[in-house]
Amino acid sequence: MTESKLIPYRLPFAIFVFFITYMLLTQTFFVQIPLLTSELIHHLYDPFVVAKQTDMVALIYGIFAGIIGHFLFGKRCEIEPQVNKKGLLKGLGVLVLIIAAYGYNLVQQSSIV
Repeated sequence: MTESKLIPYRLPFAIFVFFITYMLLTQTFFVQIPLLTSELIHHLYDPFVVAKQTDMVALIYGIFAGIIGHFLFGKRCEIEPQVNKKGLLKGLGVLVLIIAAYGYNLVQQSSIV
């Protein structure tokens, strides 16, 4: 199986997808998506301040979109499916760790106040 000539552009494409997604979620009418997510989190966890945390939710959505873009671009480059799935799982694992650290930080901030 020959390697695609697009493989070196896989990571820059994922970064590009991240920045475009983050821009769309913070600068256009799509700002409603992280805002509604923040409202939902506020109803589940009362110390969550919606006005301060909407940008962080948009950042998490941007990271998720970058991970999915990286995976789909790998499928386009015809990378071995096992390797591509392993990369997707690693990316999702990192995203779960980021969300867990963010949640832990929120709990710590609310216990200080």
